[in-house]
Amino acid sequence: MLNLLFAFDPLTDGIGLFSEYEDPNRPSNPLLMSKHWLKLNTDSVLHNFTPDNLPPGLNWEDLGPAGTLLIPSTAHKHTIGIRIAEYPTGRIAAGATGELVVAFGRPVIAKQPHGSPFVVGDYTETKFYHGPGSRIGGAPSWFFKIGNIATVPGHENVTHRYEFALGFNVVSNGVTRSYGEDPEFDVGL
Repeated sequence: MLNLLFAFDPLTDGIGLFSEYEDPNRPSNPLLMSKHWLKLNTDSVLHNFTPDNLPPGLNWEDLGPAGTLLIPSTAHKHTIGIRIAEYPTGRIAAGATGELVVAFGRPVIAKQPHGSPFVVGDYTETKFYHGPGSRIGGAPSWFFKIGNIATVPGHENVTHRYEFALGFNVVSNGVTRSYGEDPEFDVGL
């Protein structure tokens, strides 16, 4: 899961970037590490979870800042999600809504056969749209399940690299703010 925090205060308003915030108590709360890849030790929760928010009390492993992430696929097909939360000192309305758009594009490696690791039916899925939606039950964040990885390389020493862009709009008390990011990850066999 990619964890992103957005700043919603006058000092950083209008810049369109997710926060670089890193909690000084990092091991105790990885959900406060913006632009970090997080992993559940068991993928079954994400794989079977459909609402836009994650259940509380999950045990996350912080894999570090959002550089290129390698996702091995030998055991099972991993589920990718994006969690977007408010900066810890920010203040948004309880009824704020969030809207996410994710788009995968041209493969980075010239001979890579797919533009995205996600498949719907017989077709590669390259765009995902969620929202606008409210945070369920006063949750401090939105969770968007992108999908289950379906396309993997044909050899254990080869990876597929996927770059994608995401945009997030949050509306709070009638004010809309937009944020963007362009992470990447590798899918291995």
